[in-house]
Amino acid sequence: MSVTITNKDINDKLSKPEYISDIDIKSEYEKNYVKKILKAVDDGITKYKDANFFFLEVLTIRPRALIAVNNAEYIARSSLPMPYYNQTLYIYQKEGEKLDFLWKIPDKRTALHLYFNQDKYSSNNIRYLPYVIEFFNGDLIKKRDILRDKLVEKESNGRRGNVTI
Repeated sequence: MSVTITNKDINDKLSKPEYISDIDIKSEYEKNYVKKILKAVDDGITKYKDANFFFLEVLTIRPRALIAVNNAEYIARSSLPMPYYNQTLYIYQKEGEKLDFLWKIPDKRTALHLYFNQDKYSSNNIRYLPYVIEFFNGDLIKKRDILRDKLVEKESNGRRGNVTI
């Protein structure tokens, strides 16, 4: 049995591409994001089994136009990194099994646009706008240093329990 494909069949297929909504794409991205976060947390718990806390750094390495592609590195680490572009940071505290969001800095182009046009946006529309502003005016590094000092003090005193963020 043979099948004949005509030019009309090809043109019909090309002229009617399958439609995938932005909501579907975003939903799928978020599901994958959560799965990868949870896997990185499990990896961190195993890797830093004697520590009271560790950091989970998500470094986005995908082109902005390809939102459905979840190309990011999920890194469990013991040290508190400096804020930088394409970075989302969490702290996992073993007591209470608590994962807290610390900050998100988008790519450089987006961050610069938001910073210089912040009067056009609100933090209700762009949840990470306050972090972008703090990143550029130096307050985010100050907050990072305060958190680092709290964590160092807590560890050196041998105290258990969560650090208030």
